[in-house]
Amino acid sequence: WMKNQGLPIHVGHGMADLRALEIAPYARTGGKAAFVQLHGMQGITGGYIGEIPPGDALKPERHLYEKVVCVLNGQGATEVWDDHGHKRMFEWAKWSLFAPPMNTFHRLVNGSREPVRFLAVTNAPLAFDIYRDEKFVFNCPYSFTDRFQGEQDYFNVGNKRYVSGMINIWETNFIPDARKAQIDAQEQKGAGVNITQFEISNNTLIGHLAEWPVGRYHKAHFHGGGAVLVVLRSQGYSLLWPNHLGTRPYENGFGEQVVRVDWVPGSVFSPPTNWFHQHFN
Repeated sequence: WMKNQGLPIHVGHGMADLRALEIAPYARTGGKAAFVQLHGMQGITGGYIGEIPPGDALKPERHLYEKVVCVLNGQGATEVWDDHGHKRMFEWAKWSLFAPPMNTFHRLVNGSREPVRFLAVTNAPLAFDIYRDEKFVFNCPYSFTDRFQGEQDYFNVGNKRYVSGMINIWETNFIPDARKAQIDAQEQKGAGVNITQFEISNNTLIGHLAEWPVGRYHKAHFHGGGAVLVVLRSQGYSLLWPNHLGTRPYENGFGEQVVRVDWVPGSVFSPPTNWFHQHFN
């Protein structure tokens, strides 16, 4: 399906700067776009870059998969509505995070004098694998009323925060600036490390915000595939290596199999399933 869209497909463990990647006109959305196919997505998540010209808007769309949007440049607004006449609009700017509720109509509008560029992370590969029907994925007339009923405060910044086990959780359907959001301490991940998981628009596709001090690292860890990591500030690098190489790949003579991803604001990468990854600020 991706190949049939006629867009550039950027493939790799990571991308140095999403804002610099080649894009092309995309008839389906009315703007410009390109796919980002990271090795660690592994059919669980998908991603694309979208761009909206100054003063313009994308075509309305709906789809039977979840989508989380991170604004990389510019400012504007999103309109969201359903089949029952509920409609809401909210404004966003650079580094805002939001998720249109699944299968709602939504339209992104550029309210600035520069192009808006954003990254959208989705679980579209799962939907396409299950339904195998593009028309159904994009034109299913069903409203998930447990996710959205036009609530007046739906896209207000959420204030519900709690701890579940050792995880700091924040329920919010909108984050105005991910760089400035409150992030809570989680020292077991490393000295001075802060991590808060955000649960957004009643999605299964959620995420977390993390930060750690200058000159420090985030402890090496591994998990399932599909995670997409976007760098919001600072510079550094991450090391990625397969789990079977053990916790000391250099010492054990496997250094040539370690992948190094250098990053700055706007970089993205995705560790494959059960690959250790360690982040150095």
